[in-house]
Formats: sequence, C-alpha cells, structure tokens
Amino acid sequence: MKKLIICVLIISLVLTSCTEDSDRKILSSTPENFEELLSMINYNHKSIIKPEIDFKEYISDYKAEQVKWEGGFFNGTKHNGNDTITKKEIEDDIENLFTNLKNGYGLYNYFGGDEAFNLAKDNLMKKYENVDNITVSLFINQLANELKFIKDYHFHIYNASTNRPVLSYIFDEYEFEKVNGKYINKANNKVAAKINKSEDLESVFKLFISSDGRLVYHPVILSNDVVVSINIEYEDNYKHDLIYSRNKFTYNIDEEIKLDIKSDIPIIRAARMGFDQAKTGHNARKFLEYADQYKDENILIVDLRNNSGGNGILPLKWMNNYSSEFVATNYSSVKYITIDKIKDYVNEDKDNYQPLNELSEVLF
Repeated sequence: MKKLIICVLIISLVLTSCTEDSDRKILSSTPENFEELLSMINYNHKSIIKPEIDFKEYISDYKAEQVKWEGGFFNGTKHNGNDTITKKEIEDDIENLFTNLKNGYGLYNYFGGDEAFNLAKDNLMKKYENVDNITVSLFINQLANELKFIKDYHFHIYNASTNRPVLSYIFDEYEFEKVNGKYINKANNKVAAKINKSEDLESVFKLFISSDGRLVYHPVILSNDVVVSINIEYEDNYKHDLIYSRNKFTYNIDEEIKLDIKSDIPIIRAARMGFDQAKTGHNARKFLEYADQYKDENILIVDLRNNSGGNGILPLKWMNNYSSEFVATNYSSVKYITIDKIKDYVNEDKDNYQPLNELSEVLF
C-alpha cells in the first residue's frame, strides 16, 4: 500500500547550482489528488543535482592567533547599555572585534573577506575620530549597522543582529485555484494577472492544504520587513491590496512540537528543531517518537512552516526513524569551530548538547 508524506515547508534557499527551471515540471492546474502532487514533487526532487564546490573559495590560509581583549565593552567590564566607553576603549574594541572576526568567523571570506571587513573597520574608525565617549547601546547598534552586509541571522553583537530574519508572509485571506496555468480567486472567480505589478505569478503563488483538506494556492512573499503588503491586479483590471503585519514568529514552548489528527490524518507541527540528546530536549524526542509512531500511516503531514531551525541532525534522525533506512544529505558545509566551542556542545548540562559522534557528522 502506498504511503504519502507531505512536508509543508516555506523557506528561502540560496543554491550555488541546480538544474535549470526549464527542466522542472510546473503544475498547470491544481492537482486532483495527493498522489498527483507527490509524483510531481518527487520528479522535481530527482532533478536537483548536488553541485561540485571548490572549498578554497571559503577557506582562508590565515593562521588564527590568541587575542587579548583590551577594550571597554568587549572585554566584559561594561555590559549595561547606559554605560559609557571612552574613545580609547572604542578603538581597542574595534581592533579586537575585527581581528577576531578574521580569526574565527567561518563566513569571513564568504561575505567579502579583507576588502569588505577592512572597509567596515575604516568607516567605524572615522566615525569615532572626534568622539570622546559613547554609550554601550549606541555603540552596539552602530557596529551592527556597519556590518549589515553580513547576511547571517546567527550573527549577533550581544543582542543586536545585523539583519532581521526573512519570514514567509502567507496571504491566506483568499483561496486561489490553478486552472490551465491561470490563478482564479475562488471568492470572486476573477483571474489574477499581476502581483505587485509583476506578471511572474509562479514565483508568488504556493500550494497549500486548506483547513478542510483541499489543495489551494495562496500568495507568499519572503521578506524581512515588519509589515508586508501586496497588490493583486486581475485580468478585468480590478485591483485590491492585502496587508500582513507580523513582527516576529513566536510559539509556546509547550507547543514546539504539536500533533493534530484531522480526518484520520496525523499532522505534526514542528516550530523548532531541538536537541534530543539534551536533558531539556523532550520536545525533540517527542518529534522523533512521532516518526516511529506514524510511519505506517497511509498519509502523514509534517508542517515546517517558519520552523526556526536549531539542531541540523534532528531532521535526518527523523527521516531515518520514519523510513527505517539511512537517509543521506545532499549538501556540503564548511564550519570553523574552536575546541572551547566543541567542549560547550558536548557539555551534557547545556540545552544545545550533542554527543561528539553526532557533532562530527556536521563539522567534519
């Protein structure tokens, strides 16, 4: 008997190489059933080719050195946002920060290397040439603003991020059906012609499962803005706007992993990939248990929309549990990590605890 697993996932990816879009099948109409949808998804997955990557582009021959903090903020002596640091402390902090970025930041070369980081450093030094002192909070925000070319949401200077996360804004006020390549608003039977003045509707409309189990389309915009709006123009020139405001995706820790049963179909909602080996990893362990519990179901839905990430090993373990087979990855990665950081990961008392044998699957 066929089994069907549907992974509901809205993410933004940067691929260094893959097959041309012309090689991928595009659904001209809304699938009549899940089997048709699954066939299309599997066909497109098979067309993805893992690229050959020259890691020299991302790895530096620079030899890291031990750096002693001499500044006023980063040496840990001044943490309060209202504390004042002097010009000398500012200059020392900037020197120490950029030396350590070159020493230990794994994406240093990826985000421009010496050229980009030295320019940012020079700009900061010039900014504070005639400044006698500054508050810690203002200094942090100005550092983050100067480093906004670092498009890495894991990169923070204390609590300041250089970029807001990109979220998926799903405009589900209206349901659309796809018929012969056209998107029809089921509320007014009007045919969409443009979204935000663009005729590229394929990149905006995404397939969803409605609350009563039907396959429908909704416009989806990926953005790091707090408020996102779209303008839909129809073939009869009728237009209307939709506005979506969401500052931050949040979830109750007790609902990090949530199970619903609808029409006898299990739906597993995973808001985060936790660390199942940690003492506090009960939600991650529950996620893995569900894979075992429901692997013999004919249909299983895993909802990963706006999953905030976390433990990169957990999805692999879930697929291994679900399929009872070893599931290999299709990506390559380069990570710089210090011995102290490894010690931090393998500390069983930490919330992000991972055994060294699992950690090595990601690091080496």
